[in-house]
Amino acid sequence: MVEESNKRIYEAAFLVKGTEGEAVCEKLLGESGATIILKKAFTAVRLAYPIKRQESAFLGVFQFEASPDSVAPLREKASLRADILRFLIVTPPLGASKPESTPRETPEGGKPREEAIPRTGGGEALSNEALEETLEKILQ
Repeated sequence: MVEESNKRIYEAAFLVKGTEGEAVCEKLLGESGATIILKKAFTAVRLAYPIKRQESAFLGVFQFEASPDSVAPLREKASLRADILRFLIVTPPLGASKPESTPRETPEGGKPREEAIPRTGGGEALSNEALEETLEKILQ
């Protein structure tokens, strides 16, 4: 049996052909001795280019704990499955258990963040008339 102290946390993203691919991925992780920590729901995505003649697929992400020795067989089994189009297994960076918020997300305060837009030119603000004159000069 593998020691608990030897286990590491991994993230795996799977592109699968159909909705039954979610169960296939869970079974694959279970067979390799992984303990699923977090599972993000599989969502339908349109592919940028065909993969194995598929125009769309389902994308799902798992965070799991497993021993480093079990990852190589997991990759081999996943690559042999016809219903798994693509997969990626990575170790998340330290301290990345909570995803960072993006500028499009609303922080906990409820108000969207206002980000400063750097000004170029450092000059004073132009009036509308001066701006129109400058634009006309540029367009000529």
